[in-house]
Amino acid sequence: MAQYDHEHSSGWNKLLHGIGIPMIFAGIILFLFAKWIWGGSFFVGGWVLVGPIWVAKEAWMFLTGEHRAAAPENTRTK
Repeated sequence: MAQYDHEHSSGWNKLLHGIGIPMIFAGIILFLFAKWIWGGSFFVGGWVLVGPIWVAKEAWMFLTGEHRAAAPENTRTK
């Protein structure tokens, strides 16, 4: 969770996830109710908001030689 929190600390990231993830979920629900075109549009639209950011970040890290720091095994405080 620490790594997830670190990767999702940007305001833009939070905004796009706040819109994209509900769109993906709504697309799945619409698929279940046989609203294929709406479901597909919401599902793909949500991934367009969320997916390319992650891919671009991973590509940048690969090209620049940056590596993610491994999250500590136990982050609880006693």
